[in-house]
Amino acid sequence: MQLPQAYIKVKELKTRKGKIILYTNPTRSLVYAEASGYISLGLLKQDLAFVSDFDQSQTQAWTYLVNTAQVRFAHPLNPFFLNQLKNMIHLKLYIVYIPSPVLRFINRSFGKLIPIDQLLKSEQELYSILHEHALLKD
Repeated sequence: MQLPQAYIKVKELKTRKGKIILYTNPTRSLVYAEASGYISLGLLKQDLAFVSDFDQSQTQAWTYLVNTAQVRFAHPLNPFFLNQLKNMIHLKLYIVYIPSPVLRFINRSFGKLIPIDQLLKSEQELYSILHEHALLKD
């Protein structure tokens, strides 16, 4: 997938088996996370620390868009930690791209625990949101 040129890489979080690369658009109204490999509890905590700092630096509403297409496995306690997203003051939408129907079903099972506002099923939906936010001007 080719990320629109307007996006700026702001952070790369790594462990031995997993990685999350974080980008933002020029207006900082969207944070896009590309997750891959094994999303351990430690990696998720690093991501949540970044998201919390980003939220505190914001004065406007913003969207957190996560691409899980390259995730191979996630720590079973991750849903409990993702619940912390509910505490973000300026976070307007939490959107997750989950291409696997089985994994989407599992995520729906945690519906009350994980505050996902929108589940994306296709790359086309993902690209549409990325391009929409890339075109936003100050």
